[in-house]
Amino acid sequence: MPRCKQLLLLLLLTLLAPLVARANEAARGWCEIGGRPVVTSGLNSTTQVQASYPQCTVTVYNHGVGTLATIYQDNNVSPTPLANPFYAGILPGQSSGQWLFYAADGRYDVTMTNAGLPGPVTYFDILLCDPFAVGSSCGGGGGGGGCPLLGPCPINVNVNGTLVGRENTVDFIPGTNVTITPATDSGGAHLTFNSAGGGGSLAGFPLPLENCTGDATGGVFWTRQPFGITGGSGIFTDGHWEWSNTVSAPAPPFYLNCKFQLPHTLPSISPNLVLTFAINDAIAGHTGTYRTCDAIVSAGAINASTFNCTASQTLTTTTTAYQRQVKTFAVQSAVVADNLLEIQIEMVTNSGNLAADVIMDGAYLAF
Repeated sequence: MPRCKQLLLLLLLTLLAPLVARANEAARGWCEIGGRPVVTSGLNSTTQVQASYPQCTVTVYNHGVGTLATIYQDNNVSPTPLANPFYAGILPGQSSGQWLFYAADGRYDVTMTNAGLPGPVTYFDILLCDPFAVGSSCGGGGGGGGCPLLGPCPINVNVNGTLVGRENTVDFIPGTNVTITPATDSGGAHLTFNSAGGGGSLAGFPLPLENCTGDATGGVFWTRQPFGITGGSGIFTDGHWEWSNTVSAPAPPFYLNCKFQLPHTLPSISPNLVLTFAINDAIAGHTGTYRTCDAIVSAGAINASTFNCTASQTLTTTTTAYQRQVKTFAVQSAVVADNLLEIQIEMVTNSGNLAADVIMDGAYLAF
């Protein structure tokens, strides 16, 4: 093999070596205690030194918990377990007073006892952190702000300004009417969240119609109706708009006229009119047809020039009285912020055999 290829292979193996080893870090120390006098011929000197206590017993605890930690003899891919506690100096290459162990990244307390020590000696809060482990936050260097040497930089995750955790990866999943656009500028990479509702506050929320009034025929009118007694709390009375079931004079069509003041910021999707009907008729097959018409009125005026109408939709009774039926009609006009949307809800026809008037129990605009 040519010399240059050998050097490249050696360099590659050197760079990969940290990745082959397991992400454990070593801790080491000596069986010793300070402030001990030197004794010569039974006399204590005034000089105090570090005293060594070979083969002391070393116990490793998880910091602040007091439980025994899991430790190893080496940092191999499959590390060799090390008994806890253990005797100092038992591993190859160690002198009799030295101790060493490997453990996963974390914080530990190491206590030394026996071998003549006058009492337990503890090194508190030893931090182990392998800077070559993917995702490690103890490396970075050069003002890296806690970012690892390898792998992604952890992201602070805040909720209402409070740190709740740090994640190497945050997975954003676009939802209904929401898109996420990655972008890069002079400040670095960032994400832009785009709601299909523009400002986002209106999308998906029902917006009740305003200032509704019946036409001059009297065929549609506001009324109230009791619906029985529930729970002994009294009669529940429902207020609603009601269309006459008559086919004699006055006969359909009947119009309910409503307005809606469009806000300054609009969603980017077209709205619908959502209407909820019910009929006190338990005979299946009786029908009535409805449609909606609408117009945009520009600022400064309240009268529309031309209304655009939808196709008719049919209400059909079932064998359940007051069976709710929800009908959705697309707004025909191009809505414009700050303008007035005028709406007509029209009973076009009825079959003439409806057992009761048609109740409209809800009417709202939905983006």
